Amino acid sequence: VQGRVKPFTILYVDHERIVFGSSNENFMLSEGSEYALRMAFSIGNGPVMKREVFATCAVSRICRSDDGHRTCADCIYTSLQEEDRRFLYEKATKKLFI
Repeated sequence: VQGRVKPFTILYVDHERIVFGSSNENFMLSEGSEYALRMAFSIGNGPVMKREVFATCAVSRICRSDDGHRTCADCIYTSLQEEDRRFLYEKATKKLFI
């Protein structure tokens, strides 16, 4: 377990961006870099139990607390299927995507 990297906390997600947070001092994301994502959402009703969304995102801004112990990264999707964009929009806003 020693030397293992703790996973990020997802602070916010919608159809345009995702924000990661961490209380780990060794924050591994860097501004301007692009990363691949695989997100899984549970779906309660129907034969499919979960929905997976694949995307790439770029870090647009990194914010750190004054003491340096908490960091968050605001990431913008650079590649996202239109159907996944619709799904994320409807999941975040509870409105139909038009």
